[in-house]
Amino acid sequence: MSHNSVIRSLRISPHVDEELKNIAKERGTSVNAIAEAELTKLVEFGRFTDEMEYAVVRKAWLAKLIGYLSEEEIREFGQWSGVGPSSESIRFYHGTISLESVLRTYEEIGAKYAKFYKFRHESSGSSHTIFLNHGLGMNWSIFYDATLKKVFRDILGLTIETELSDNILIGRFEVASGNLTSNRNGSGAVFGTDIVEDL
Repeated sequence: MSHNSVIRSLRISPHVDEELKNIAKERGTSVNAIAEAELTKLVEFGRFTDEMEYAVVRKAWLAKLIGYLSEEEIREFGQWSGVGPSSESIRFYHGTISLESVLRTYEEIGAKYAKFYKFRHESSGSSHTIFLNHGLGMNWSIFYDATLKKVFRDILGLTIETELSDNILIGRFEVASGNLTSNRNGSGAVFGTDIVEDL
């Protein structure tokens, strides 16, 4: 429990209480930990899903659907996403588009909650590397490649070099230190939801 936590009593049905106990047992954790995690998810993500019109779709379906598109169509789809839905989500969650808000949206929304991929960001001085491990095949690497380049080049004004494999996209870019929140140039702190698997 956090040292800054607040104690609050909640009234729930016996059925929900029993199911929470079963889930906690299966996960090897406590009912309190599950409740806190789910409430945090509601505050940080869940309350926005209706307004942003998110839908729950199995990853296997995504992999199948994109397979009906040509590589050119996939890149057009990714570029549209970069200037449309992706940018709209970043503005909605953070109020502005900067390098920091872009990276945090990829980490917090795309990876942590939507679970589109595992994400990691590393930096050393002015050199930055990001990893998207999506596990959906080369077509989705192409999609994320097009999206990232559109966001970085057209919106952030930054050049990003990418390396694609069947399930992982790696992006590398240079940015001056100390410009974390700049709307055109910035540097992100080191963070990530998961360790990226080896290529």
